[in-house]
Amino acid sequence: MSPTQQNLDDKTEERSRPEPHDRRQTILDVAQEIFLEDGYSTTSMSTIARSLGGSKATLYNYFDCKEALFEAFVHRYCAEQQQAIAALRLQTHS
Repeated sequence: MSPTQQNLDDKTEERSRPEPHDRRQTILDVAQEIFLEDGYSTTSMSTIARSLGGSKATLYNYFDCKEALFEAFVHRYCAEQQQAIAALRLQTHS
């Protein structure tokens, strides 16, 4: 493979790799679904990793432990609910 082709392949790989923020949000999306369906105690990092199609190592790059992942999920979920309530308040006062 020529150096030019290798450079193009490297750039394509960089573009196809999700940004850390996007990957974190994807992890939270999957974790939310599993936490809400199975509950905290039944959910494992292995289950979440399997659902993501990735490894536990990837999860641990973003979250130190299941508790940290759950805390991030709860914070995001509460923020989403707070935004929905605020939007409803604006609609009723308009």
